[in-house]
Amino acid sequence: MKYAEMTGLLDPGPELLSHPGDFTVVGGFATLWERVAAELKDVRCGVRVTAVRRRAGGVRVHTDSGPVEADDVVLAVAPDRFLPALDATDEERDLTARIRSNAYHTTLAAASGLPEDGFYFLAAHTTSRATAGHCVSYHHRYPGSQVRTFYSYGRPDDVTALLREDVTALGGHLEEVRLRREWAFMPHFGSADLADGALDRLDALQGRDHTWFVGGLPAFELVECTVAHAQDLARRHFPPAPGTLTRRAHGPALNEEERQT
Repeated sequence: MKYAEMTGLLDPGPELLSHPGDFTVVGGFATLWERVAAELKDVRCGVRVTAVRRRAGGVRVHTDSGPVEADDVVLAVAPDRFLPALDATDEERDLTARIRSNAYHTTLAAASGLPEDGFYFLAAHTTSRATAGHCVSYHHRYPGSQVRTFYSYGRPDDVTALLREDVTALGGHLEEVRLRREWAFMPHFGSADLADGALDRLDALQGRDHTWFVGGLPAFELVECTVAHAQDLARRHFPPAPGTLTRRAHGPALNEEERQT
């Protein structure tokens, strides 16, 4: 239901979403993150983190390009994915062992002969686990383009072969697969662990041993949700440095010195 609400599938109007219908980032998300990265002092891509060692004075992150000294470490991936590199406590290990995720496939492909301009669900593949691996939905986002993003669950032998079958069954033709990624989607706790306070336990770990947790597990696996959670955590626990731009509830951006005066 959160997914339906945030993506505009409920078509509730701008009152709920603050904008009409669904939307996307002009130029794509890659362009957005490149612009964000350009404003940061030290961004390292393609670096393998081998170990994180926490101590009273801060954190040392060991990488294959050398160590990084930091005051704190913010984990933006699910803790179970990062556990092998972390000097985890017993509480962190116990909580991490309870995390679940869904095997998920995203396929970017050109396909002709399919409905356009919308987000489509394939009902025949959403009612039973027997159809695992088949396409459950696809998104045609850009008018005039044959490229679509297809989504499927499970661990089939060949997602591309199943996708070709699905597109053909819909009366279309799979022209070219541009990209396929398999990943652990929507980290979450089971119902029993939620009832036992798993999220409260995770929140209690925030800041302990100079470690903070953001991302889909404490928030929800949607961009708006993860960004909102991270921003809220930063506002509550990381006071802005002098000169940092902030924003009033109803006014222009101003720096920290101006706000204090």
